[in-house]
Amino acid sequence: MLTIGAFGIDRVPAVGAGLVARHLCSGIHVAGRTVDDLWRQDLWPVSLLLRLADATVDPDRREVRATLFGLQPRHARWLPGLGCVLEPSAALQAVAERTSPGTDIIAATSTIAPGAPTRAPAPVAVRSVADPLFNPARGDRAVVLWQHGRLVGQRHADDFGPDTPHPIWSVAKSLTALLVADQLAADRLDGQVRAIDWIPAARRPDWLDAWRHDARAQITIGHLLSMRDGLDHAERYLPWQSVPRMLWAEADIGRHVGSARSAAAPGSRFAYHSATTNLLAALLRARIGDDADYLARLRSRLLAPLGIQRLVIEPDASGTLIGSSFGWATAGDLARIGHLLVSGGLAPDGRRLLPAAAVDTVLTASSASYAGHVFLPGRPQSTYCPQPVDLPADTAVMAGTFGQTVAVVPSRAAVIVRLGWTVDDRRFDRCRFIADALAAMQ
Repeated sequence: MLTIGAFGIDRVPAVGAGLVARHLCSGIHVAGRTVDDLWRQDLWPVSLLLRLADATVDPDRREVRATLFGLQPRHARWLPGLGCVLEPSAALQAVAERTSPGTDIIAATSTIAPGAPTRAPAPVAVRSVADPLFNPARGDRAVVLWQHGRLVGQRHADDFGPDTPHPIWSVAKSLTALLVADQLAADRLDGQVRAIDWIPAARRPDWLDAWRHDARAQITIGHLLSMRDGLDHAERYLPWQSVPRMLWAEADIGRHVGSARSAAAPGSRFAYHSATTNLLAALLRARIGDDADYLARLRSRLLAPLGIQRLVIEPDASGTLIGSSFGWATAGDLARIGHLLVSGGLAPDGRRLLPAAAVDTVLTASSASYAGHVFLPGRPQSTYCPQPVDLPADTAVMAGTFGQTVAVVPSRAAVIVRLGWTVDDRRFDRCRFIADALAAMQ
């Protein structure tokens, strides 16, 4: 006889409460938004189920507690420099305590703190370029256009200014890939290194050590970056299915995704899985070896040199970055990151921040439509765009749910960013938007 537990439905209250607690906590303490605004504009449109959730905000503890159906209460807490974390472990809280102002571990991230961001209007000259692209009726919240390292177009919704961080969802996958590619370059290695060889034996988690005894031993970092690892993951999004469970019900996401068995030979097939990115995040943690260094790596290598203060990728309770999904950033932040890809690793002022090899690792095609955690809609055989759209062949896209878009076109020195909340993805044609933006930038 099948039981409710066999379908995973028993996890729905924990998943729903975790989603609400974490999103409200981050929305308040990372983005500076109000609880009412987050319910009305973000959570309720996603699912009628979330109208049955309850939440309590504790501003003194910087914590949000939530339940769904009054069952399985969850809490999320803001930690300095790390954003909000569901039920953070004592060890993670200890690391975060050392990141408070005046310390030297992740001191720069202490600027990510509660407080309403500024919402100054864009100058008329740049707003006029972005205006025709901006459609609040479909959920647009920000459009930012960069070309040749400078702002050429900008428009924000009334409630979202240039300094308002926004959920970027799977755009975080591309940032995670950049960190992995940067570490490979520092190690003087390429994607051909096997995962079990990349991690020193003394730091190899037990779930990874188990790979040595079966087909998973042949999985390379390149297989993971190109989503060709062959592991038995699934990209399913109903509340009781794999992705919600992974994101909101697992305290140690690395162990969870790293324990998957093989379903196909490594390299034999492409399968887009958020679990794969979180596996890379867990492997990077093991490769670096020091949690304070690991949690500071995004900021020390990219954000601080670019002057980005409010971008964050939040970790799980154990301290592994949930690199698939839990990022917050402003559109301007993402334009600066996009410029690194356009320029081959150079900052807008010409300083080299990433090795060219790291950028090549992310942008080099692994199939007709995909590279290293970015999509390739302009390639001749690409199947990424649902309707034919004429895009430059070197167009690469960091894409997230609800229409989050960062498109880079090196041949045009162009970066195109769109942030929004389009729950019905039929209302936003990402490829057409990119084409229209390129036309507006001519």
